[in-house]
Amino acid sequence: FAGRGGVVMLVGEPGIGKSRLVEELLASAALPAYVAGCDQYEMETAYWPMRALLRSVLGVAADAPGSDVLDALTERVAELDPGLLPWVPLIATVLDVECFPTPEVAALAEEFRKARLEDTVVRFLTSALREPSVIVIDDVHLMDDASADLLTSICRRVPRRPWLVLLMRREAEQGFHPGDDAH
Repeated sequence: FAGRGGVVMLVGEPGIGKSRLVEELLASAALPAYVAGCDQYEMETAYWPMRALLRSVLGVAADAPGSDVLDALTERVAELDPGLLPWVPLIATVLDVECFPTPEVAALAEEFRKARLEDTVVRFLTSALREPSVIVIDDVHLMDDASADLLTSICRRVPRRPWLVLLMRREAEQGFHPGDDAH
């Protein structure tokens, strides 16, 4: 990687071998991998796959209680980037855990909330994933709009991060499509 990342989109019909190819890559790469997937029954649930991705980064189980997830998040943010502590409730939104708003979040105008949330999550990931890492998200054709916007923010910053972002999808109009500025 040499500090520069990239985005790879694997597109194909079911059964063509996308998952097998990714499994082989992960087995041979010997890098930390953070895996999430989209689900057709959760297409309307904001941040569904990003919730799984962040839980993976935090090292908490998918079924961990919200209070445990919030404790792990707060502890990790305090350790990695204390300047993000006032914005923890925004990351908690993506994780779908209850968190009382800080004065900074309470004062945030609604029209700036989404952009601040995306910037905060990317900043957290940047702090947490300093070493070369692989981020895998399966079935991005089933991704909700909020997750797609957040993933777009992540992909725009990948060239300056040591991350390989592997995205798998079927040919479909809906879901995530990388912008023209994706690397």
